[in-house]
Amino acid sequence: MRVLRRLLKESGVSLASEVSMRKITDEMIGDNLEGEVAPFSFKMPTGGEEIRGAPLVYVPNLIQKIIQTLEEQDSSARLT
Repeated sequence: MRVLRRLLKESGVSLASEVSMRKITDEMIGDNLEGEVAPFSFKMPTGGEEIRGAPLVYVPNLIQKIIQTLEEQDSSARLT
C-alpha cells in the first residue's frame, strides 16, 4: 500500500492517511467480517506449486451486511 501511495503522490494524487482510512473501514465493516488462515496453492517462480497458509476473510451474513449498509446510507440521506 505504501508503494502505491508513493506512486500516486508523485503523480499528484492525494489520499487520506492510513489511520483515517482504517477508521472508516472499521466503521463500515464493523463486526461483519470473519477471518482465518486457510491453505492455498501458490505457483512457484521456479515451477511447481506450494501449499501454504494465507489470510481468508469473508462476510458470514451478506444479506445482513447489505441491509445494514442500506439503512446507514438511508439514515444519512445518501440514497438517491
